[in-house]
Amino acid sequence: MSRGPLALVVAVAACSGTTSAPTSVPPQPLVDPTLRLLVTPAADHRPFVDAIDAATASIDLAMFHLTDETVATALTHAAARGVRVRVLLDRGGIAGGKRGAKSRVVDELQRGGVDVRPSTRAFTITHEKAMVVDGKVAFVTAINLTTDVANTRDLGVVLGAPSVVGDVDALFDADWSNATSNGDATPALHEPALVVSPGARGKLVGLLASARRDVIATVENLGDPVIEDAFADAAARGVGVRVIVPMCDKNPNPTFNYPHAVDLSGRGVKVEMMPAPESPAQPYVHSKMIQVDGGVATFVGSINFSVNSTMHARELGVIFANDAAARAISATFDADWKAAVAPPQAAPSCPAGS
Repeated sequence: MSRGPLALVVAVAACSGTTSAPTSVPPQPLVDPTLRLLVTPAADHRPFVDAIDAATASIDLAMFHLTDETVATALTHAAARGVRVRVLLDRGGIAGGKRGAKSRVVDELQRGGVDVRPSTRAFTITHEKAMVVDGKVAFVTAINLTTDVANTRDLGVVLGAPSVVGDVDALFDADWSNATSNGDATPALHEPALVVSPGARGKLVGLLASARRDVIATVENLGDPVIEDAFADAAARGVGVRVIVPMCDKNPNPTFNYPHAVDLSGRGVKVEMMPAPESPAQPYVHSKMIQVDGGVATFVGSINFSVNSTMHARELGVIFANDAAARAISATFDADWKAAVAPPQAAPSCPAGS
């Protein structure tokens, strides 16, 4: 598979303690002429459903959260026509409600002949959002298959490169086995453009270190000091760095991003925060994206820029070079940048779990 241009990597200073910087890995962007970009809320879950409906042999779906019953129905219909359907869900997403009862969607899947497993306990969470259909096409995304898609900014790609499809399915097979053994095995992967956690820091730092002109990024959660240092280092060497995060995070601490946004702003990074409440015009920023130098290399996937996500959770992303996708991502980013605002003087008032 051909590669995009490789950039010289600048050394990244180490941090103390358990967050010391890893070896910075130079980006090796995938060039896949079959690549299709997915952007929500412009495109809902229809690309997933269409691929499921077209499956003839197998579907392997690894998903943090699945609540969209349209997707669940498509999966059960596939199973009914003889397709082998395996769904791996984060063990926390298997339960619905405070009593831990099995979610309605999981019940529907199992009644419809879909093999569903909760993820291993060896990772803090299984946060991956990926699918392989018929061993021919792979979805690598930040897109949860949930009902709030109309107000959520997310990105993903659909790829046909055999190196990617084979590795994504190998990762699924390993985690399918991990789910029964509570193991943490990660297979040896062959496609260097894939970014896998635990241990994604090196490739993300290398991507940021390769920037010579500009960086744009969106993410739900900041918090990894090594990644934040890489953003600041880029700004310090004259790269224009812009980052968008949510103002109110959908996590137990809804103002989690605020101190990190303020810190980065003080270190030369331009940070804007998407205010609540969310809407199609002002979407919740859930996408995890880094684009350097106008699309010389672009990362999308499930990996937040937090210590948990880069070092302890099961995550998956890909670094690629594709001019059409880069232009679309840049245009989406610019629209969101106009809707976002600078970090406020004091921590925002956000409802818990907003």
